[in-house]
Amino acid sequence: MMSSQTDPVPEVTAGSDPQTVAEVAAFQYEWRDVLNNEFVSNPACGLDYYNEPPNVQMFDLMNREMTGSTFIENFMKTATFYASAQMEFIDMRIWAAGDIAFVSMFQHYWGVDKAGNDFDFTFRCSDGLQKLDGKWKIVHEHFSFPVNMETGQAYFDSQT
Repeated sequence: MMSSQTDPVPEVTAGSDPQTVAEVAAFQYEWRDVLNNEFVSNPACGLDYYNEPPNVQMFDLMNREMTGSTFIENFMKTATFYASAQMEFIDMRIWAAGDIAFVSMFQHYWGVDKAGNDFDFTFRCSDGLQKLDGKWKIVHEHFSFPVNMETGQAYFDSQT
């Protein structure tokens, strides 16, 4: 699925191949469009964007490491939490060359959960990708909220 808007290709970082950066950006924007559309009603479609377990690792916002079957179980459980959701990527940066890429960005996520509660938060995301059998796949993903070290409280709306 292509985006209905014009998405910026991130600035090419030193050591990156411009064509590979463009490919990875297109992959990320396609994933965002899936999240904003069919993912809520068919979360299994999102697994196509990740490497096959057990060869994928994720650190999610609830401070859990997931690999293999725990990745799939949590992925499906988290996806069904959202009744209606939208996501935008902010300040995406990509380093990419050959069949390896690293992406960092802020993800702003908002909508309504299954209980009817509104949510709106921004978190940091780092993706490690590898081109496997001609397709980009997320092989490692890390989400986090910035934390005030004095209070231990997370900044749910931060973009820093």
